[in-house]
Amino acid sequence: MNPVAAAVNELEQAKADVAAALQQYESAHNVLKKVRDEYTTAEEERMQRSAEVDKLSQKLDATLSSVLNAPEYVIEFQANIGCYQCYVHIDIANETPVLVTIGKQVQLRVKNQTIFKVKFLHEIDAKYSTIRVQKDHIHLRLPLTGAAKEQRQTAMTAGMAARILSKEELEIGSYHTICCKCCEQVLSNDDCHWEKVLPLPSANWMEMVDFWGAAEGAFEYIPKDGIDAAVNRIYVGQSTLLVHKMNLRFDLDLTKTEVRCPKCTTVVGGQEATIQGITLEKYLIKVGDIFADYTVDSVIVTKLLEVIESDGLFRFNLVASDEPPIQIYLQVLSWDATIQSSATTKPQNVVKVLFTKEAQTMDSIPLKELVFPSDILQDVHTRLTESSQLLPASLTGLNNLTIGFLFG
Repeated sequence: MNPVAAAVNELEQAKADVAAALQQYESAHNVLKKVRDEYTTAEEERMQRSAEVDKLSQKLDATLSSVLNAPEYVIEFQANIGCYQCYVHIDIANETPVLVTIGKQVQLRVKNQTIFKVKFLHEIDAKYSTIRVQKDHIHLRLPLTGAAKEQRQTAMTAGMAARILSKEELEIGSYHTICCKCCEQVLSNDDCHWEKVLPLPSANWMEMVDFWGAAEGAFEYIPKDGIDAAVNRIYVGQSTLLVHKMNLRFDLDLTKTEVRCPKCTTVVGGQEATIQGITLEKYLIKVGDIFADYTVDSVIVTKLLEVIESDGLFRFNLVASDEPPIQIYLQVLSWDATIQSSATTKPQNVVKVLFTKEAQTMDSIPLKELVFPSDILQDVHTRLTESSQLLPASLTGLNNLTIGFLFG
């Protein structure tokens, strides 16, 4: 090959190699730039996330601090002896807590730091208040002052034994409509004009109390079999309403003892074929919000208190009237108490009981058998089991029985 031509070819090849190298350089440079940009973006995201983590950490610290200063607790007010029993669920890591009572306010302190505080309705007697640190809780026994006990006895009584009908329950204006609580189907007639709303058994029983010299509430649970329903009148009981069949908007099957909602078929009450009265359970109907606090427990509680007041019996065997067969043994410990907790700070009226589904053989101890529908007993047993978890585990069992609460 001509030396000049060979040199030209080498020059052209060199130019091609240089162009290829420049192309590879540009490609590598672009890749490097892309990687740098991705790294910068990733670093910015990391810094942003780090800042977010710091903020969340601060919020978590604040939340933990709040939780530590507001532990779970349960307060039982025993009205018969004028004393609060307070159970605080908190771990104090072997520290010694100090109980501080100032009037109606109580505080628990560890190393001058307040770890729990609550304010009561009645003034606490600091002299006789005690604190005990248990394995799973701190127990505070907080009796009322002498003056607070006297004031409580003359002005009020706590618990189920003192439950009276609210003002709203006895006002005609409250009963614009009576509805099924489940589906809100209207049960009362549109053209119904209520003339009177009266407490069962009648409005003059409280006046007769003074005449007979009996204590307040002595006639509250007398038998009501003699009270007949009247058209355009509502009779208000402890857990039921008594109304006339003519004031309901749907036809009733007289062969059935239960009364069902015509829309969702939920049981709302009961009837007897020979009389014109319909008994509606407060916890199954809706009348504004005046029955919002009533539960299935109220059905059981009303019967228990009736027997306690009339017969003085405190042990009960609740049995089912239908299938499936259910049995609940109850022993009433207190019917004059309230419960409040960190979840529900408003005191709730309760009946404190020992309960079990196991059969009890106590031939020498009087026991009253009460019959209820099986679905009511099943619901009540479930609620009793749930309520037993309010108290510390070390306190819930006694002689193979479990402590629970019925809420009215």
